[in-house]
Amino acid sequence: YISLQLKAISTSFSILLLEALALPPRSEILVSALTIRDMVRVQARLADLTQCARGTQNLMYPMKEALRANATLGEVSDALREVFGVYHPGR
Repeated sequence: YISLQLKAISTSFSILLLEALALPPRSEILVSALTIRDMVRVQARLADLTQCARGTQNLMYPMKEALRANATLGEVSDALREVFGVYHPGR
């Protein structure tokens, strides 16, 4: 019952967000994926990635786990930028 209510709320929110942002058709798939994900899990996986980046461990495994938790590529990139910064050629 609660799961169905959350899905209905999420769907309604997705529709309102699509309308408010005037997004093109088929954007509802992206919006629903971003609104349904478990943010606690996403943040935990991104924190794991950041911690591994500060050490000497392989980054591929925590990166894959963050993506499996539905972190966006931008969020993963931000987590890595936090540790490594941004490359500026010629500096």
